[in-house]
Amino acid sequence: MANPPVSSNQDEIARSISEAAPIHYILKIQSFSLLAKSGIEKYESGEFEACGYKWKLVLHPNGNKSRNVKEHLSCYLSFADVIPIRTFTDASNGYLVEDTCVFGAEVFVTKEVSYGKGECLSMIKDAITSKHVWKIENFSKLDQSQSHQYHESQEFFAGDHTWKIQLYPQGRRHGTGSHISLYLSLADVASLTATKIYAEFTLRIQDQQHGRHIAGKVSHWFSASSHESGWAKFASLGYFHHSGTGCLVKDICIVEAELTVHALANTLS
Repeated sequence: MANPPVSSNQDEIARSISEAAPIHYILKIQSFSLLAKSGIEKYESGEFEACGYKWKLVLHPNGNKSRNVKEHLSCYLSFADVIPIRTFTDASNGYLVEDTCVFGAEVFVTKEVSYGKGECLSMIKDAITSKHVWKIENFSKLDQSQSHQYHESQEFFAGDHTWKIQLYPQGRRHGTGSHISLYLSLADVASLTATKIYAEFTLRIQDQQHGRHIAGKVSHWFSASSHESGWAKFASLGYFHHSGTGCLVKDICIVEAELTVHALANTLS
């Protein structure tokens, strides 16, 4: 086993190179170059147990910006400057092979035998953007008797998964009674094969008169435990119902969703 030079900085932890695979957890990343260019500042693995505790691997593909790390990968349980990016991407060093890399973790508190587990993060090259239009007729007749009552669009397909739009006419959470609330929800949670889905999406309420649409854009890691994302205060009720805004014309509201799935995380078998 060879040991690379280690800085004298007291905040750093000694690093070494091992030929043995990590025994507690493996995080495999396919198409790493897409991850580095995606704008994803950090990726958190699923939880894994070691020595009676729960842990996560946290990877910053372009360095931890909050700690002003530059030109290095940052990977945590507790350390930041793992390896220079130039060294990492040099194929001759063997860290990145055919744009695929493997990160791992070993935790030692006491002697223990562990069977380990892991996950694979796959970036999607040339991801396709899907669009769904939801035309809501007779909007005033929607059931709004309860403050948290919501209505759903038909399911639509994007990125090998099914989705739906959720609209709360009287608002939800901190938007209750004052705003329209609008969310994108993963519809096939029960049959979800991926552990996490990274999607970028835009929700939009059309201005049917002037084209000044109300829109919100965000990225989210969807999973069984976090299967929806959106805005509790998407549009104020006063603005939405005003005749001059074009949000509601002849009792019709038109809602759009644009969705791009950029990455999938799956459990390693």
